[in-house]
Amino acid sequence: MTTPYGVTHRSATDYVIEDYLKKVQGHPFQQSEYRQAATVLMSAVWPAIGDVVVKGRQAMDWLKKSARLIIKDFKTQAEAGDSEHVIWWTSPSGFIASQCYFETEVHRINTRLIGTEKIRVLSETDDPDLDKHASGLAPNFVHSMDAAHLHLVAAAASSRLIDHLAMIHDDYGTHAADAEALYHLIREEFVSMYEQHDPILAFHRQYPVTPEPPDKGNLDLREVLQSKFFFS
Repeated sequence: MTTPYGVTHRSATDYVIEDYLKKVQGHPFQQSEYRQAATVLMSAVWPAIGDVVVKGRQAMDWLKKSARLIIKDFKTQAEAGDSEHVIWWTSPSGFIASQCYFETEVHRINTRLIGTEKIRVLSETDDPDLDKHASGLAPNFVHSMDAAHLHLVAAAASSRLIDHLAMIHDDYGTHAADAEALYHLIREEFVSMYEQHDPILAFHRQYPVTPEPPDKGNLDLREVLQSKFFFS
């Protein structure tokens, strides 16, 4: 599930340790063996994720590569006197999303507080951080799509006479009397959003320096309307 959000092999291994080995009783591993056991498991699971979530990983890799090319282009523009530091895009709901990461410098300060202490102070420079932009774009982009979907559901709810909503990120709630109407609404708005918008293509057109987007897969988007567990 976290693949489109930019999960890495290392962080996926950490999830196995934190969410399974440390919490589930009955497995044969000692605490000192957790890292090794999770690493062995992930050596099999990680390739399988790529086999199942094909287009999600391709889109994530494309966004990561695109971020690097955009920042390199920013640096070229800065050398020409036209500086730019923010990667931004318009979400399907019309809101602007952006990310801005800067490189940091470390300054060490020697003090005599509580004995002799050495304090490290971080300060941002004016240069965009290439690695942080690359690792941040995929999760930030996906989160902005989740937010757009939430915006559209909230805007459309009044037409269904759904007056009370409880929302956190991509979780939706309402009173029991309106639950069935909301069930259908969130699916309909999701399908409509992606039928009317192609966020990856729009991003590519905004930043022509990016490579050609990956081809779309064979998912029938309207099957979402029949999916009981697409949202719970």
